[in-house]
Amino acid sequence: VIVHCVLMLEPLFKSFLSKSRGIDMKSVFKKSLVFVLLLSLSAGATFCDSVTAVVVDAGDDAVAAFNRVKLLAKAGNAEAKAQLAELYLEGKGVARSVSKYLKYNKEAARLNVLKAQLALADAYYYGKDVTQSYKTSLKWYKLAAQQGCVEAQHRVGEMYRDGLGVAKKNTNKALGWFQKAADKGHELATRAVDAIKKACEALSDAAQKI
Repeated sequence: VIVHCVLMLEPLFKSFLSKSRGIDMKSVFKKSLVFVLLLSLSAGATFCDSVTAVVVDAGDDAVAAFNRVKLLAKAGNAEAKAQLAELYLEGKGVARSVSKYLKYNKEAARLNVLKAQLALADAYYYGKDVTQSYKTSLKWYKLAAQQGCVEAQHRVGEMYRDGLGVAKKNTNKALGWFQKAADKGHELATRAVDAIKKACEALSDAAQKI
C-alpha cells in the first residue's frame, strides 16, 4: 500500500518539476521511493509480482525500471530477483547477461519463486542459454513439483520413466509423480498412469503363465 501511495505521487512530482528551478525533483522522487521500499522491507513487507511490476512501470525509461527492480532484489525480495533475472536475459535497461540471469534466477528459485524454478528447469532441459543437463533440470523441476506445480509433476514423472537426469529408470517414482499430476486433472499424466498400470498388469499376467 505504501509503495502504491508513493507511486501515485509521481505525477505531482513531475508537475512540480516543470515549474521548479534548481531542484531536481526527479531525484527527490526516486530517493523517496528508495526510502519507502527499504523501510517496507525492513518492516517485513512482502512484495508480490504485481507490486514489482508496478515499480517497473513507474519508471520513465527502461534503465530507471531496471534500477528500481535491482534495488528490491538487492534488498532481498525474491520476486524482484526473478524479475531482475528476466531483465538481464532480455537486455532491458541493462546489457544482456546470461550469467547474471542465472545468478538472480537461482537466488529466486532457492527462495521458492516458482517461475524462477521453472525457468531454470526448462533452460537446462532444453539447453537454452546454458549447457544442457537433465540432472540439473530435474533438480529444479522437483522443487517446482514439490510446490504443487502440475506441469512440473508431470515432467518429473517423465524423467523418472525415461531415465533422464537419474542413474536409471524408476517406474515407481514415475508413477508417483504422474499420479500427483493426474489427481489434479492433468490429461497426459492420467494417460501415463494408465499406461504404466497396464504394463504392470501385462507383466504380472505373463509371470503367472510361466
